[in-house]
Amino acid sequence: MSILGRSGCFSKWSCAVLMGIVSVLIAVRPLLLRPYTPTHCETDRAGACKHEERAEAPVICAGGVFVGRTWQPEISLVHLSVSPLEVAFARLTGEVCEVEYFLVCVGRAVEVKEARHCPGDPELDGKGSRGLGATWEVCAAPRQELRLLVTTIDVVFDLEIPSDSIVNGCVQVSSPGALSVLSAVRGTLSEQRDALVARKHEVGGCPTWKDRADILRRGGDFGPANGNSLVVGVCMKWFMTQYQKFAIYQAKARAAGKFEASLGSVAILAVLNQWANDRHTDAFMVLTAWATCGETSPFHSGMSAQPQYATTARIAGDLHQRREYFMGGVVGTDMCFDKSLSLFHSSGSPEHTQMRQMWDEVTMKTMHVEDFATDFADMDPSNSSWLTQASRTAKDMVGRDLPSQEEIANFVLPLILGRIWDKTPTKEEAQAMVQYKTWGALCIMGGLIDNTPLRWKILSIRKSLLEFARDSPGAKKMAVALEKPEYSAVKSLYEAQPRPMMDTALQNLMDASMFAGVVGTTDMTTKCVEYQYEFPSHVGMFRKSPTLYLWEMMRLQSAVMAGTSITREPYVVKSYLEEVRVPAGTPLAYLNAVGNRDPKVFPEPEKFDMDRPNWGQNLAWNGELHFVVERNYTGAPRHCPGHDLSVKVAEHVCRYLTRSLAPA
Repeated sequence: MSILGRSGCFSKWSCAVLMGIVSVLIAVRPLLLRPYTPTHCETDRAGACKHEERAEAPVICAGGVFVGRTWQPEISLVHLSVSPLEVAFARLTGEVCEVEYFLVCVGRAVEVKEARHCPGDPELDGKGSRGLGATWEVCAAPRQELRLLVTTIDVVFDLEIPSDSIVNGCVQVSSPGALSVLSAVRGTLSEQRDALVARKHEVGGCPTWKDRADILRRGGDFGPANGNSLVVGVCMKWFMTQYQKFAIYQAKARAAGKFEASLGSVAILAVLNQWANDRHTDAFMVLTAWATCGETSPFHSGMSAQPQYATTARIAGDLHQRREYFMGGVVGTDMCFDKSLSLFHSSGSPEHTQMRQMWDEVTMKTMHVEDFATDFADMDPSNSSWLTQASRTAKDMVGRDLPSQEEIANFVLPLILGRIWDKTPTKEEAQAMVQYKTWGALCIMGGLIDNTPLRWKILSIRKSLLEFARDSPGAKKMAVALEKPEYSAVKSLYEAQPRPMMDTALQNLMDASMFAGVVGTTDMTTKCVEYQYEFPSHVGMFRKSPTLYLWEMMRLQSAVMAGTSITREPYVVKSYLEEVRVPAGTPLAYLNAVGNRDPKVFPEPEKFDMDRPNWGQNLAWNGELHFVVERNYTGAPRHCPGHDLSVKVAEHVCRYLTRSLAPA
């Protein structure tokens, strides 16, 4: 029988509607896929897309001009002096012409000159000039390359962008009057950078912001990136404008002393994450770095720290980092974690220090040493949920081999739990526990998902995990360790909890093993597999050095986006033009994933380069990687204790799942 029913369609009307929708989609498909050209500029005969806002009076040379990148997420600025000598500041190369643009002082007024060289149409060759108005722009368009020929200052990560850099949006020239708020931005590049940073701190956002309209205008910078389709450009511009409105509201609430979590922020991040094809770091970059030009912003029930590497590394490495019962900037929930878990204890406290040392002794320090014997030849796909099996059936029908995260979790979970507890789960146990990948991962939302139907589902999964651990060899080791005097603070903490002491001890280690271990390793393994399917050149890179490959993969697309510290002292900060008094005890998210994209530390941060000489500065495992590898609790007091096993499991599973791929 047809999937549509006996008649072949639900009804003649539903058939008509369905066919109508299909017809419309076919008709508009070229429009949806057409590269997006910025709609605020006009294309001249040579193919250059330009826009100008005129001023009543000419721009005087003595005041200089501002030149920079705009209409793209990565914006930059510099103040330039203008003299009678022509200075080339931009070059646009298209299919027909190459156009070079110059600034020059004619009399006392600034002019923009252009020189066109068009081998494909000599009639377009020539030169032209006109006086500068308030602003002038030339923008990248489909099948064109736009370059900025002067050094500018990136206003997100506060570093110099060298000349001859590619621009995806527009190159803009502005008069001093158009950017009067930047009157202090003068002098050497170093002096200008310091002035831009000071201006950012003054307004709590991009240095050009004066009012709400400027903040909302920043949303438009996410639309016209070169190469985006029309639908992507329009939708991203709209979405980011709505986000800026939400952030303004949140900043005003903070200024009024209201620090409350909102499902709105979770929903925004979830939507943007899906838009970024489930690459979480890209979504975090947009909301916590680019949207505010690298300044602090409201984040769930607290604030986010500045996203630059130096700030993130300093907080992650703080030997006395304060912690409380918060997860992802939201108060925790007992359906996911016990308050006694080390995650919620401050660095340097006896409870945190002893719990980490005890875990190392019981399992963490040596669980990665032996190689895996499993070759997955007898892997039973029936361990997957019915939904995952149905998805696999559909993929098989269309010849799609790429496994899903849920399928990969079935490989990862037995390996990790087997090493931590010295016990391999049975098929029935694995079926119950692997559901944590889907439902337990939602615990990042903390109390926002409490008192929902999820509560009983997650509690049920955690109960099955505890039952698995109770009679394991790992549990026996834990019981012996808890009687040692060096772990007395942990024992006292566990004895004070409402459930039996050993259940608390086992549940804590199991929760950490699943949330950070299984979920995080599954994420890393999935990206390892996906990148090799998508980019054939990655197959050879992975096989050449799996560890270096996975380290760079996690730098570029971290499994864990951020940590949640707690402020020890009150302070005052500007955010979205609002003065926010942040009280002591406020959640402060530090952004490991975004710090790993700081171009001051990792040149060309969006480039996959597994041969980076400074791999040890990678923060993906909640501390500088060279300290993590050494298990150095002084350098990285809160580093992931399962790093070694996680990388080993990801390498083992990824190698198996990509074994049929041919290197490029």
